[in-house]
Amino acid sequence: MGNCTEMFNKKKNHNQSRICPTCNQNIPGTNDFNQHFAQCQRNRNPIQQHAPNQNNNQGQNQFPNPSLINNNPNQRPSNQPQNTNTHQHHQNRGLRQNFVWTKVYDEKDKTKYTWKQVEVGLIVEQELIKQLSNTDIKNFSFEEKQIWFRYKLEQLRIPWTEGAHWMEIHTDNVLLTSLTAIDLVDLHKEVKISINGDKVQDAGGLLREWIHMITKEIFDKNTGLFSLADSEEITYKINQDADKCDHIMNCFRLFGKVLGKAIFERIPLEAYVDKTLVKQLLGQPVTLDDIYSYDQQLYKSWLYIKNNKLKEDDFIGYMSFSRKTPQGMIEIDLIENGQQVEINEKNKQQYIDLCIQYISYKSVKDFIENIQAGLYSVVPKHLLEIFDANEFEMILNGLPFINVEDWEQNSIYKNGYTKTHHLIQEFWRILRSFDQQKLEKFLHFCTGSSRTSVEGFKKLESNRGNYAKFCIEQVKYDQSNPYPKAHTCFNRLELPLYPTKELLNKYLQIIVNNDLDGIFGMEQTACLNHIKG
Repeated sequence: MGNCTEMFNKKKNHNQSRICPTCNQNIPGTNDFNQHFAQCQRNRNPIQQHAPNQNNNQGQNQFPNPSLINNNPNQRPSNQPQNTNTHQHHQNRGLRQNFVWTKVYDEKDKTKYTWKQVEVGLIVEQELIKQLSNTDIKNFSFEEKQIWFRYKLEQLRIPWTEGAHWMEIHTDNVLLTSLTAIDLVDLHKEVKISINGDKVQDAGGLLREWIHMITKEIFDKNTGLFSLADSEEITYKINQDADKCDHIMNCFRLFGKVLGKAIFERIPLEAYVDKTLVKQLLGQPVTLDDIYSYDQQLYKSWLYIKNNKLKEDDFIGYMSFSRKTPQGMIEIDLIENGQQVEINEKNKQQYIDLCIQYISYKSVKDFIENIQAGLYSVVPKHLLEIFDANEFEMILNGLPFINVEDWEQNSIYKNGYTKTHHLIQEFWRILRSFDQQKLEKFLHFCTGSSRTSVEGFKKLESNRGNYAKFCIEQVKYDQSNPYPKAHTCFNRLELPLYPTKELLNKYLQIIVNNDLDGIFGMEQTACLNHIKG
């Protein structure tokens, strides 16, 4: 196999043969090779090729989602401090630089999953991956799909040398000013954020902060666009009772554009949307398993109907859906005269399918179409269709936990600090004592985002599609301004050379124990000055 790989990696002209890395056949001619290779990929079983070995965990790190609460395997991080024991167990895991985190669902119960660290291994060279069609790339691993996807997005990017577009945002009403500003920019260009009329230096950090703030407002219950899903997870679903006025439609379209820009710039979102919306955005059919993240009680009820045979004298209802509205309960016919047609063994699957279709699409059709229009204006639909729902969620939300060991291993130091410096050693000791909530706040302070992609800290995003490792730079300790300063555009923290460990701990604790949401422009000033005392 070594000789085959060596031959495959050599540059060849159109008339030379190439070795197919899947079947090892010698294929003459570039065009014939590309067709043969694509067919080989379609024929292979991608699940067997790339799914983690369920029976042998050697070479993998596996543990449940570290935000578990009450033994719920899919619990999202809550507003409460995380379980310290779970967090410590997670941090002490050994890390490998050629591994990525992936969410793996239980084969028997598709509503349950665990996070695993899986080795990255490309079957083919990157240049060949980039040449594949969107149909052929579907048969590849998630890592290979990401290479193809990011390459296609970069082809859409307008070079920064052609100038940037500015969005003027006012902090007293981020949502309304964003609605106006976003229609005036090309989201394929570099977008800079002007705060309250001030055009400060922005190389990407303010954009990440804006995406954090606008998504927070969009999901706020007072906005009326989304509501919490009826499940144990902190997940949002479209509010069926939202107004259908132009303003609300524009808000949903804005949300789609924000999703698109976040994906385009590789900025993970903190808020989760339910699986039915994920499927609609990908143009994929919604199944009963997807209802688990939408309404757990409906899921259990319909699963029971599906798995249990109905006798002739069993009565469980009619072919209609009961919907709660602000005006009271209403009945929606699922078929013609559905309120007169009883559910029985023969039509129960039709009943379940029609209920799923109603709650996941028909009842929110106008809202979904506006989200799709906004999203697809930034990221074309055919590029998204290569992913399954699980993969798309990993792109959209990144990792739901922070691993301090990964963070430390992928950090660099400047201006006198080194990884062995006594203050740096104490810095990481303090971070390891933080729970997940505090770690998220500190990462957000330093980078403008509280999450990383599934690649972790080795691929921490900067701007213009570039990566920039987390950097701690030594600066002089000044008693009149003793606070750390974050340059979120470059993932850089200016850390004063504190004379004592106690002072270091004091000012790090100030960062994580105060609400910094809405504080823009961290590059310009030590943004904690207003918290003195």
